[in-house]
Amino acid sequence: MSLDYYIDSSIQTSDNDMWMLLFDLYIKKSKYVEFNVRSINTEFKKILSQFNNDIVTMGEIKSRIHSGGNSIRFESSNEIIAFIKSKEFSFWNKFCIADLSIYRDDKEIFASNSHESLIYILASPEEVQALNQKGFHFKKQ
Repeated sequence: MSLDYYIDSSIQTSDNDMWMLLFDLYIKKSKYVEFNVRSINTEFKKILSQFNNDIVTMGEIKSRIHSGGNSIRFESSNEIIAFIKSKEFSFWNKFCIADLSIYRDDKEIFASNSHESLIYILASPEEVQALNQKGFHFKKQ
């Protein structure tokens, strides 16, 4: 099966159902989640404290589809997944961490750009066709 990166720029921050559908699909395949660090403030310190046991790496981004300086990577623990699922898509646009990426081992299989409402996925043409039939508009990057 041939996998390529596809992008959907039609998802709006109000499309929380679409966001959750993709998140649920890709988080099942994951080992890690990673975010760009937008600001080191009180909220960020709470995240560090709350999910300290799940932090894998923190610092400069090596290579991401959408990088923005520093990043923080967590194990895809039940606690991290529950935290992400408790937030709507629009939440990530203004939070101290943003631009969620999901990794299978060290391969980025899902990426988002929060402030531009862009979603990238690593998928086969068949998977993309099935998603587009559900209302997405993924196109080969």
